Amino acid sequence: MPSLSIFCTEDILAEEEGSLNEECEEHLDNLKLKVEEETLDKVMESMEEIPEVCPKDQNVQHFLHSLVHWKRARQWLGKKEEEKEGETKDDSGERRELLRKMLVMRGSKETGYAGDWLNAVPCEALGTKMRRAVFLTVLRWWMGGRIDQAEQCGVRTASGRICGEQLDQWGDHAVSCKVGPGVIARHNGVNLAWMLAEKAAGYSVQREQKVVFAGKKKPADTLVWGWKGEDACAQDWAVVHPMTKKGLGARKLDPYEAVTQAEERKKRLESSMCADAGVGFVPLAMDTFGGFGPSASEALEVVADQMRTLKGEEDQEKEF
Repeated sequence: MPSLSIFCTEDILAEEEGSLNEECEEHLDNLKLKVEEETLDKVMESMEEIPEVCPKDQNVQHFLHSLVHWKRARQWLGKKEEEKEGETKDDSGERRELLRKMLVMRGSKETGYAGDWLNAVPCEALGTKMRRAVFLTVLRWWMGGRIDQAEQCGVRTASGRICGEQLDQWGDHAVSCKVGPGVIARHNGVNLAWMLAEKAAGYSVQREQKVVFAGKKKPADTLVWGWKGEDACAQDWAVVHPMTKKGLGARKLDPYEAVTQAEERKKRLESSMCADAGVGFVPLAMDTFGGFGPSASEALEVVADQMRTLKGEEDQEKEF
């Protein structure tokens, strides 16, 4: 057994950590970042107990890594933002920072690999290459840094009306301003990428196809034929920003609330109309931090399965 890894793990586990509230503990459980107290007590009592408490489906090195990952996650969530000189303590800022941490920690096919954009290979042909200034701004925003910007939003409508709302230091208004093309452009970008993925999987799909609902024509973001055995299925995306007054003011912070509610709202408003028209309906939602709603996660897995089938990779590990 590698003694250096054991000693390093022992030192890390002995480090102090801030107190975590119930919502943080629940979030770690959802991420499967949990170590039973009995297991931790045995490890801290004697590192020689590691082979005994190590799960049978893991080797010792992976188990040691999981212990360190669990400890670092608890320390990060429990760390309070230091007050800067001249600044006053702001509870809303603390709640936002905690929710941001919970959002960027998501990393499974059920919730979306929120940080995978950092691993994307820059490629202009695929649309994954950012200008340096854009990448640095996005990275700063993702990591919770303050954004230098004007006091008021200067985005204009097509008729020339200025938004004029006060811009916050975290950039929340900037990514959710409904004046100007920003929100619609982001939605259209997600919808286009989704349509191309479905076409690559062999589906017959059209974008912004109008469907007759109760005598009225309404465009479906994507209209797909042969989706899970249905003749036609309308799919509708919502791209939401979780940092809202409602989300931050909730009794309990929930990183999955925004996308879940967005899908439920679309289902409530549009599923019956689609059923009356004889068309299936799938609500899809993702948030500005890269997380997916339950329905979107399932749809992504369906497309990934279809791609594997086309490539003859059905027996390989299923991860989108």
